[in-house]
Amino acid sequence: MRAEEVKAVAGLEQWESRLLRAEKQKHEVTINQLRTLKEKLFPTNGLQERTDNILPYLLKYGDDFLSDIKSMLTPFDPGFEILQAQEDQ
Repeated sequence: MRAEEVKAVAGLEQWESRLLRAEKQKHEVTINQLRTLKEKLFPTNGLQERTDNILPYLLKYGDDFLSDIKSMLTPFDPGFEILQAQEDQ
């Protein structure tokens, strides 16, 4: 009877260990995704516009690119604007 109890407890502890490992791995994936996103938005911990050149964006999105950006900006708002390209339909 006692041996079965010990065996059951050991089985539960093994499951708990597996679940904790899976949860940790899941969180690690999410953290890595957030780090990658942060690096894209803030390369070398700076502002993106300080490292990226505007010419590839002008070539890709055309002449209206600057006017589109200008219409979206709020210069006195201290926050950040995230612009995302629309997918072709």
